[in-house]
This record gives sequence, C-alpha cells and structure tokens, in this order.
Amino acid sequence: MYIIDKRGKKIVVEDLEATLQQVEMFKRFYHETPGFDILDEKLREYWTDLHEKLTAIKNQSGNTLKS
Repeated sequence: MYIIDKRGKKIVVEDLEATLQQVEMFKRFYHETPGFDILDEKLREYWTDLHEKLTAIKNQSGNTLKS
C-alpha cells in the first residue's frame, strides 16, 4: 500500500504497524541546539500528517495489515 505525504511524494508502506511505530518515534524528535525551532515545527507537522494518514488506514482496515 502507499500514502501521499504533505509534499506530494508517494510513500510505500509494507508493514503498517512498524511504520506507525517509526513515525511515532520521529514525532518526538527535536533539536537540542537553539535555532532549530522553525525546522522542528515543520518536521513535527510532517510526521503528524503521516501519522494521521497511517492511523486512518489502520482504522479502516480494522486490523494490523502487512501488504
């Protein structure tokens, strides 16, 4: 299966559960060095968007797909 990210890029998802776990981890990342606030916010928005799309697929399927 695949999803389209915020930038319009097609992302292939082979293992929905593993991808969700990875995206959840990426959502928590941020720079400790000052000056990266804008970048961190954009990245957080990107990963949140992916997480919402993946969660919607999971909820529609009603299970943990692997395809």
